[in-house]
Amino acid sequence: MDSKNAFAKFSTFIFENADRNQVSEFILSLGVAKENIFVYNSLKIDDVRRIKDEAEVEKDKKIAFVIGDLSFDAQNALLKLTEETNDDVYFAFYKTENLLDTIYSRAQVISLDKKFYVDELFVRALDESDKASIIKFLFSLSDKTDILDLLGFLINYYSKRAQFEKAKKLMEFFKNAKEYNLNERLLVANIFSVIED
Repeated sequence: MDSKNAFAKFSTFIFENADRNQVSEFILSLGVAKENIFVYNSLKIDDVRRIKDEAEVEKDKKIAFVIGDLSFDAQNALLKLTEETNDDVYFAFYKTENLLDTIYSRAQVISLDKKFYVDELFVRALDESDKASIIKFLFSLSDKTDILDLLGFLINYYSKRAQFEKAKKLMEFFKNAKEYNLNERLLVANIFSVIED
């Protein structure tokens, strides 16, 4: 697909299941030069002022702002910029957990297929009750989507082994995590407590 034509009418993008490098590659495909891509892994309110200044200065060339985590205040400050941006200024968000609905409503959402897999070492660790390996794997997960996928795997794993009480508890975590946007670390700790129960 030719990104330049397919997404020509959009200037704000939200990437689901993508990392910073994938987003940067997409932005390059829109004709933005590498030196005109500004990456903010964690955007603060002061950064929004710099973005505004940069967007106004670079009127004769395409520029893009690739943004990861951002505070509620930074999002509110960005709203006007994303609404009234000119055609050669792009915004791309790649961490979607806490994005405001108003930013979603102004953006083209691009969902990349992300395949989550549980490696054989983790399955062996579960089978052998190897606490250290289980903890290492669980705490290597930082993305909420991966944690939810792991919950799905574990529900299936325990159901097949007729450990329905564990599967039931994990299903509750799954429902609550989706409904209440639970903290990732707390969720991982709760998952571990069920595995060890």
